[in-house]
Amino acid sequence: MPISMNTTRSRRISQSWRDSRVEINNRLAKAFERLSLIFQAIGARQSAEQELKKRETRQCELGYEARKRELLVALRQKISEKQTKSN
Repeated sequence: MPISMNTTRSRRISQSWRDSRVEINNRLAKAFERLSLIFQAIGARQSAEQELKKRETRQCELGYEARKRELLVALRQKISEKQTKSN
């Protein structure tokens, strides 16, 4: 049954739709705000994980370089000892 545009019922339905749109817009705004906070938290966590990984990698590299230097020093000492024994 078509609704005439000039009836009280049509005005009530129209107002109801406007109220519904406002409610939907408010709910959507709140949902996007919550999503924004969630995405910010995820981004912060990922940044922290990347920073930790970089730090751990750097520590491993420094440890590797330090161990390599120790081995080179030990090797040089062994070479020197062998050379002095053979002379």
